[in-house]
Amino acid sequence: MRNKIYTIILSVLVSIGSLNAESGTISGVITGENGDPIVGANVWLKGTTMGTSTRIDGSYRINGIPDGDYEIIAAYIGNQSVELPVMVGGNSVEVNISMKKGSISGEEVVVSAALRPQKLVDAPGTISVVYTDELHRGAGFSFANSVQNVKGVNVYRNGIDGVGISARGFMTAYNYRFQLMTDGMNSMLTGNGFSGTHMNLASKEDLERVEIVVGPSSALYGPNAHNGMMNVITLHPRDSQGGTVVVGTGQNEILNLRGRYAGVSGPLSYKFNVESLTGKDWDDNRKYWNDTNIDGIEDDNEITIEGNDYPIEHLRGSGNVYYELNDDLELTGGYSYYKFSTRNMTNIGHNIIKDWKINRWNIGARHPRYFARLYGMKNESGDYYQEDIRALFQTFGSTMEEAIAATNLIDKSTSIAGELQGNTRIEKINLIGGISWDRQTPISERTVLLDEGKDPLSGVLTGTNITVDQVGFYGQAERMLANDLEFTTAFRYDTHDNYESQLSPRFGDFTPDFDHMPLIVALDERWLVDVGFGDTFREPLLIDNSNVHEQIGRAYRIVSADEYLILMERKNGDEWKAQYRFNLQPYQYADYAAMCHYHQTSPESHFKQRRICSRATPGGRVTLSEMRFITTTLNGERQEHVLTNEEEYATMLREHFGIIMRK
Repeated sequence: MRNKIYTIILSVLVSIGSLNAESGTISGVITGENGDPIVGANVWLKGTTMGTSTRIDGSYRINGIPDGDYEIIAAYIGNQSVELPVMVGGNSVEVNISMKKGSISGEEVVVSAALRPQKLVDAPGTISVVYTDELHRGAGFSFANSVQNVKGVNVYRNGIDGVGISARGFMTAYNYRFQLMTDGMNSMLTGNGFSGTHMNLASKEDLERVEIVVGPSSALYGPNAHNGMMNVITLHPRDSQGGTVVVGTGQNEILNLRGRYAGVSGPLSYKFNVESLTGKDWDDNRKYWNDTNIDGIEDDNEITIEGNDYPIEHLRGSGNVYYELNDDLELTGGYSYYKFSTRNMTNIGHNIIKDWKINRWNIGARHPRYFARLYGMKNESGDYYQEDIRALFQTFGSTMEEAIAATNLIDKSTSIAGELQGNTRIEKINLIGGISWDRQTPISERTVLLDEGKDPLSGVLTGTNITVDQVGFYGQAERMLANDLEFTTAFRYDTHDNYESQLSPRFGDFTPDFDHMPLIVALDERWLVDVGFGDTFREPLLIDNSNVHEQIGRAYRIVSADEYLILMERKNGDEWKAQYRFNLQPYQYADYAAMCHYHQTSPESHFKQRRICSRATPGGRVTLSEMRFITTTLNGERQEHVLTNEEEYATMLREHFGIIMRK
């Protein structure tokens, strides 16, 4: 039965990628104010998954576009985005764009929130972006130091080189519910699932940007993205040709060497990265002894064991190739190697890691209508043990080598994963569908798991190998509504060999976080007093009460959805509809500055597109929208009067809203 379901879904996916009628092409060149080409600018068709970036000469090309009317958008950091109408009718259209300096906050382009290019303010979730310049300015060896000021993100430091990251208050060194990805591929350490960013295989010189989605992302990225995800996006060699060498030194004998080279030869492009980091961690003068008289004092007749003084050593290298078969199809492949020695503290002990090796490979194909990729990872843990337990063995007479052999934890885990995705556009609806597969083979030789290995007491080989398959299917539909409002709905269905299947729906017709400020008052109980939010409730609502509240002929209730609360409204016995979502985390006024600036200055803001004023009345509501005066009663009856001149407009403002316009 399960195989039959897989076959049906895969057939639907293939159909999605092939639902194309007559198609055309849009191409052109993007330049700056001085006429020079802009390299790496994002170009896409609004509300679709079709897009690309400009090459070294500023040129771009978008193929496979179904016939229809579109709006093409060009965006590049430090420049104002450009949006132009364009019609495609099975032909080739040339659109050259000149961009002006200066940018509007919120116009940055992201891909992680909805699996397609879109402006930051249009993303259906809380998403933050850290760009190349800021990543390079960040202190330390890990890019995580540059994201520690992102709202909702916690950065965990462990020694000089160890950095972990989590979100929404889940502050732990090993947070399995925050997904770490590189170029859309899972970068969680196979087997144990560690998410330390210092274990990421990309070097700082190869980073284009880091996108962080705070909050549930499981509908698109699987169950491990329950608290959010971070996507580390690397540079394409066509957009970043040339070489870079960096040498850094510091205290504790730190020496950091990094190098990157990218080149292009016809349809082939390539890049290579290498990095070496050596040094010593802080010496905390750790000592262990058998406190036979239990007095907490190290006596002469008690056996004392010194703590390890292993140096920090990191060596990583990677190579990637990209081959363009034609204007639409690009093949990719890559290999990464990482070897490191370090130490870190956890809540159960002091871990020593020496000569841990990670190997990863990937192959893929990308087309405007689909993409496919396959990638794998393998661990070789080397020496990996808790120092305090090793010292305990030594106090009973074992040598250090014997103690390490007796306490060493083995991780030779492997994983292989694949993903196939297709997209199409039907009328004004964009459809995305995909299937992902992940096979984990954790191998601890019975030092951590009850897998195949020698029994620690008898030495007899026992147990069986463990293999876990996970398969996920996802779909997403998007439709542009009036006034730049976009409705997004998505789902993901995951199966697992050892757990029940999981369905993760997502309804994303909410505006971005900080687009609205909910007002909450805490007395003996917590109240939502946000009575100024449009045409909604008039009296405060109890937050910690899921009962239905009846007001002005309508019903309201507050429901929980992951870390959000959602205000629901029902009018005249109709279906419940979501009004907005919020959380109970306190924020500063400065947190809302970017969205305020956007609404005040962006031509896409509905506050910049028309004049509007609205006020609740005992009998309903009065609204003045440009030259229309609208009266709405509590039972939904609506009357509209069209104004004839600005003098009548000023009279309505004065009589119904108490606003006097100054000439």
